[in-house]
Amino acid sequence: METWIFHALIEEIKVINEQCEHIGIPKLFNKTFGTHYSEMLEGFRNILLPTSEKLL
Repeated sequence: METWIFHALIEEIKVINEQCEHIGIPKLFNKTFGTHYSEMLEGFRNILLPTSEKLL
């Protein structure tokens, strides 16, 4: 399965917070983000810039 590295990182943060809850300690991360474009951290989105060849 192919996963974008940023999505994998977001999912790992969620797993770490879930593990903290299960063992009864405070969450390590205050806020988690989703993998949908509108839920991602600003500046954490993929920037796709076309090459000059594709513009012609």
